[in-house]
Amino acid sequence: MTCREPGLPAAQARKGTLPHILGFWVAGSPWKQAVRGVVKSFLGEERRAGSGTFQHHNRPYGEIMAESPFNEVAELRVPVQRTWTAESILGYLYSTSFAAPHLFGARLKDFEAAVKHRLTDFSDNDTFPEENEFLIRIGQRRRK
Repeated sequence: MTCREPGLPAAQARKGTLPHILGFWVAGSPWKQAVRGVVKSFLGEERRAGSGTFQHHNRPYGEIMAESPFNEVAELRVPVQRTWTAESILGYLYSTSFAAPHLFGARLKDFEAAVKHRLTDFSDNDTFPEENEFLIRIGQRRRK
């Protein structure tokens, strides 16, 4: 997410410690890998984005920001610990471009059932812990 208000610094925030939408696409925890596997089994190996597939650049965001008018860049890392449920995981997935409800069409209910079933391998009480971090980059115009 990038926020720019006139006269204020630009802020670019990203969840997780791995590239981009880390929560479930690139994450390393076993339950997230399992959820990603279910998404892939329904939608294919390539990560969806809008009407196409996700294309990621290989340049660090800090470098890109340093080339912008907001070239004084500071980073802030905030540790986050959360507990998810099957319903909150599905809600998160549906809020993303790679697992939006319309992508599943008539198979949406089958997808929900498959995610919930797969998650039972990782919890008896429908709780899934996550340790992550928010990485916040703040860009400010260089002072004259």
